[in-house]
Amino acid sequence: MEQIREFPSLDEATLRREVIGSERPAVLRGLIKGWPAVDVSRRTPAAMVEYLRRFDTGQPVDAIMTPPEVEGRVFYNESMSGFNFVRNRLPITAIAEQVLRYAAFARAPAVAAQSALIRDCLPGFQDENRLPLLDAAVLPRIWLGNAITTPTHLDEWNNIGCVVAGRRRFTLFPPGQIANLYIGPLDFAPTGAPMSLSSRAARRSASTSARPACPLH
Repeated sequence: MEQIREFPSLDEATLRREVIGSERPAVLRGLIKGWPAVDVSRRTPAAMVEYLRRFDTGQPVDAIMTPPEVEGRVFYNESMSGFNFVRNRLPITAIAEQVLRYAAFARAPAVAAQSALIRDCLPGFQDENRLPLLDAAVLPRIWLGNAITTPTHLDEWNNIGCVVAGRRRFTLFPPGQIANLYIGPLDFAPTGAPMSLSSRAARRSASTSARPACPLH
């Protein structure tokens, strides 16, 4: 198995050449260590919620909730006729407050906002927390939740996933493994994109995680 490359720090020119230009995955240690949001996240989860509240417009974003018994795994229901979660629309800080409350539960529901446009729900956040590497036309998004497992799927864009708070783990599969991933229905998927039906092919985020991600066109 090929080891994913890791870089502790890179200047912009090297990053464009060695990472973006190579079209290969990489872990970029410390890429956003200068962000004010990262500094706040090191204090307490509650401090992070208050930081987000400064920018929250109150505009509802798409959110999901899974019951405790599925342990945060986003999937179909048992009959494959629907999904194992409920959808809701809430302001981003309302979702963050749910995450804080559920941290005290022994068996908590999993909640998450996924792929919410920062421009709409947290204007101003991007001004304080920038990636100069990206073109201004690239619109950053935020994922926020507690322990959620999303089955393996293919995103429409390449991404830079910036872990602001908590932890995030990605499991990557080479294109040649698609026959072993047991892809589900193409037009009926929990996350929109067709996904693997294998319980082993998943990516997991744990603890209170806020991960803005910037799709690279």
